[in-house]
Amino acid sequence: MPAAPKAKRKRNYLNNRDLFAEVLLSKEHGKMTDKLARMLQMLCARYGKRGQFANYTYNDDMQAYAMFMLVKTWNAFNPEKSQNPFAFFTQCVKRSFIQFLNQERKQRDIRDGLLVNSGMNPSNTFIAAYEDKQKEEREIRKAAEEAEEDAGGVDVIGLINAAFDVAVNDSEEK
Repeated sequence: MPAAPKAKRKRNYLNNRDLFAEVLLSKEHGKMTDKLARMLQMLCARYGKRGQFANYTYNDDMQAYAMFMLVKTWNAFNPEKSQNPFAFFTQCVKRSFIQFLNQERKQRDIRDGLLVNSGMNPSNTFIAAYEDKQKEEREIRKAAEEAEEDAGGVDVIGLINAAFDVAVNDSEEK
């Protein structure tokens, strides 16, 4: 019986050994090589296709921000600590994407606040968060009223309102 031909080994889009060699070469020259830049660009593009980031309208902006951060911090990889630059750079890209999304959320919240103040409709995310907050407050007030009835007239609602005021002031200061 003839031996079955070996299946070709799947070639990854980025090889850790080649990436490590290119990082060492770049560190030796003191600047990023073109090949390393292309490798990191491929990493950003591939990471941007992940399910959790693929459908954002500003995916290209996230990839550009991640590439900017990689160019800024590529030299922080220490080959003496690890021979796995792929993991290091992937974490950098992941954190850059998350950082970009947090910045976008802050901008969205500012925009939604301005829309509400001008009498216009904010985003659906803002409306859903507002409704969830209102529902939670109603549940807490209902529990406080029940606790007040059980406590025999202690002003539990006044205590809850004071706690809400402190919580709101703390969140506004941040």
